[in-house]
Amino acid sequence: MDLIKKYFSGLTSEKQEKLTAYAALLKEWNQKINLISKKDEVYIVERHILHSLSIYRFIPLPEGSSILDIGSGGGLPGIPLAIAFPGCTFTLIDSIRKKTVAMQEMVMQLELSNTAVVCGRAEQLHKKYHFITGRAVASLPEFEKTARPLLLHGNCGNLKNGILYLKGGEFEKEQSSLRGKSQTFLLKEIFAEDFFATKKLVYIF
Repeated sequence: MDLIKKYFSGLTSEKQEKLTAYAALLKEWNQKINLISKKDEVYIVERHILHSLSIYRFIPLPEGSSILDIGSGGGLPGIPLAIAFPGCTFTLIDSIRKKTVAMQEMVMQLELSNTAVVCGRAEQLHKKYHFITGRAVASLPEFEKTARPLLLHGNCGNLKNGILYLKGGEFEKEQSSLRGKSQTFLLKEIFAEDFFATKKLVYIF
């Protein structure tokens, strides 16, 4: 809760409480099935919730946006973003049923009426979205290849529709192979913890 208050004091107390509740639910479900690394359980807020919410800090998703979160696993980054952006609609998709069952239960307990959970592969979807999120699911070109056909053309509000991808390390070669234009945000600019030293958000449009 302290880290959420430190970096996201602008969020309402209700949203902060929901994020804290989500952290507890994620840890609880991780005891049953593998959603995140066991060694990360003590760092859930730092390494998973703050990491996901970096999108909130850098990219103000317009009211009414539709967002698809591919390979959502335990609901990351989709659930923290759904809490932060209640005026947007989120679809969380993962191909592993036990993970989607866990996500559905967490969504219900958190009363996130703006969030749907789908078990399947993104390639099977026919609907298109304003934004598509992902977190270390595949290489940048591979993720773009999967996500781009599911993007709506044009803008949502003043923001170009696009892909919001969280990734660590050096990936300049991958980035040079992208079909679209891209902009990179360094997470260390907003978070002081060592974990974020090499973490980046890539906005592909």
